[in-house]
Amino acid sequence: MISTFHGLEVARKGMMTQQAALHTTGHNIANANTPGYSRQRVNFAQTNPFPSPGLNRPQIPGQIGTGVKASDIQRIRDSFVDMQFRSESSKLGYWQAKAEQLSQMEDIMNEPSDVGLAKSLDQFWNALQDLATQPQNDGARRVVRERGISLANTFNYMSNSLKAIQKDYRNEIDVTQQRVNSLLRQVNQINKQIGSIEPHGYLPNDLYDERDRIIDELSSIVNIKIDVRPSGGLASTNAEGLYDIYLADPKGDTLRDSANKPIKLVDSLSGKANGFHIQYENRAELDSPVSQIKFFELKENEEGFVGIKHSIEADTATNSIYNLIEFSAFSSNGKLKGNIEGYGYVDKSGLTPVTKGLYNQMLADLDQMAFTFASHFNQVHQSGWSLNEIRNGSKSGMDFFSFNGGVPTEANPKGAAAIIKISQSILDDPQNIAAAAEGNVLAGGMIRTSSVNTATVGNPSFTGIYDSTNLPDSFKSFSSDIAEMKINMKFTFDSTTNTGSWAHQLTAYDKDGKELGVADWKGFTEKEVSVAGVKINTSLVSKPNSGDEWTITFPAQGVKSSDEAFIGNGSNALKLSNVKDAIINYGGTLTNVHSFYQGMIGRLGDNAGEANKMTQTAGVLKDSVEQRRMSISSVSLDEEMTNMIKFQHAYNAAARNITMVDEMLDKIINGMGVVGR
Repeated sequence: MISTFHGLEVARKGMMTQQAALHTTGHNIANANTPGYSRQRVNFAQTNPFPSPGLNRPQIPGQIGTGVKASDIQRIRDSFVDMQFRSESSKLGYWQAKAEQLSQMEDIMNEPSDVGLAKSLDQFWNALQDLATQPQNDGARRVVRERGISLANTFNYMSNSLKAIQKDYRNEIDVTQQRVNSLLRQVNQINKQIGSIEPHGYLPNDLYDERDRIIDELSSIVNIKIDVRPSGGLASTNAEGLYDIYLADPKGDTLRDSANKPIKLVDSLSGKANGFHIQYENRAELDSPVSQIKFFELKENEEGFVGIKHSIEADTATNSIYNLIEFSAFSSNGKLKGNIEGYGYVDKSGLTPVTKGLYNQMLADLDQMAFTFASHFNQVHQSGWSLNEIRNGSKSGMDFFSFNGGVPTEANPKGAAAIIKISQSILDDPQNIAAAAEGNVLAGGMIRTSSVNTATVGNPSFTGIYDSTNLPDSFKSFSSDIAEMKINMKFTFDSTTNTGSWAHQLTAYDKDGKELGVADWKGFTEKEVSVAGVKINTSLVSKPNSGDEWTITFPAQGVKSSDEAFIGNGSNALKLSNVKDAIINYGGTLTNVHSFYQGMIGRLGDNAGEANKMTQTAGVLKDSVEQRRMSISSVSLDEEMTNMIKFQHAYNAAARNITMVDEMLDKIINGMGVVGR
């Protein structure tokens, strides 16, 4: 027999459960605009029916339902969409960082414009051409000097501005590192709170939301992979568990350190978090490149690492949990990687460590351009005559440009753009500009003969002030006048030796092309050799084959000015203005100064265009995934209002059910057994 009060209990449970659903609906509405909030719902479940199976069960036709209960309050979230969102977020963070860096670089280079380096070069060439037509005009000389000063200042400004931005990104990297470590510390702390609640059967939805919000921000800085570990105890089947967070590569696979250990950033089992330490080649220098990345255990409630007092100590510490000795192994997309690739890092993947990075590459190109251009310009300037030298009757070979006490070299031109200036002698007196009597400056690339193998890449380059007095002694005894002779220089590679060697040959011809004599030098392995004052550089040639041959022919007396040096002569000024077209070796590229600079700006434009396009693409993909996630997890006020009405009607119906049962009980208690009274 079922209790008369059974209906009251069923209705009471219905009222209590609908009331819980109404409270949850109110919570959703209240947090409709809360960042990171996921809507929640009450999961309704039937209570155990009556009676339970047993020998002493009541003899009734079957089990009768006992009502409803709120089994748990669950947030609505799709972990797969979350994973997609974080993957796209890391890509967007990476490309946004690069796009911002390249945008600032474009602002500094400012090309094309009326105030950029290209304009300064054009104005400098124009001033030299004007001087060539008026070499005795002191005003024209002063214009050349001022245009030279402007050109040097433009080099200085660009180099110093790029350096300043690069140093700003050093600070940005440090700030980003601190933010990553702070986020990892917060996730670890929330993990512990969740781990203390879930075993009791509760779902800490608000803690879940906060943890996911932090992880969303973390994913924009580095790419991560999440493994879920159950918290145990009496945890609900809907419990989301504890997060183990790993550093991940672009494919989502766990990134391993140099010892092949998976890099775990948050370990829920041990309750520890491991943070980033960015190590620089020389921490005291603000433009020093990143050399490696270490990971140490984070302190639980304050900044810093366990057992390490400061960054300098971390640099020398050998007890790191993980270590990426080579930055190239840090293949995790995100803002941190983008900032480091822009700022600069040491690439140790080759035989020799190389400093790379967007700003380092642009600075290196600018230094190479400034040094090579200034060095060749100085050679041409030294070969001519200035007004003061003509008056004094002796040539001193003054430089036009100097490097302000610095010593950049062809092998290492670092810093040249920052310190290039007009030499003091030109600043003191513009009449020291050597505009007269062009000299014997040779520059360019040697010509490939048909014997050069198609697999051979590159050509030898040559540059220098040719000195006919340094030709072999045997050439000086020829009956032919040197003014009528031509010299053919031939370079040949021989791979039959252990390391491969070069041979060069000089052949003299008379005016009719008749061979007068030959001089040979064989078996040298140096990358650069000097012949009659001209340096021949073979470093541009890669993968040479035996028998490869290059050649160049020039007058034996060199380039002779059409006029002897005199005050009205401007032939060397014209030669100086033609330096813009001189084909010389710019750090491994045979080209002229304008083409080299155009290549720099072209690469910058290509990189910026790619970064902007990828930023736009990644942004669209992220927004698309975000829309899908919002459609699943965000609060819809229309839906909540519908639910509110639905739960309100169910609550009212349960209340009405109690009233009906009360009337039944009243009839039984007060209406039965009154017959015959």
